[in-house]
Amino acid sequence: MPISSDVFFDVFPFHIVFNRGMGIRSIGSGLQAVMPHIIGQAVDEMFTLTRPLVEFSLDNVSLI
Repeated sequence: MPISSDVFFDVFPFHIVFNRGMGIRSIGSGLQAVMPHIIGQAVDEMFTLTRPLVEFSLDNVSLI
């Protein structure tokens, strides 16, 4: 059963949505409270992927 993005974002207050260029487009209310400046920044420059041991790239985190 599909759910709307609004419901998903309410359920997951620490979500991060980024585009194909790895730019952060949206963050949840939990992250907004502590890191409001990260929207528009590159996700791979703001966060470090520690597991799995792969390069932090769109190809390696994409589900499609």
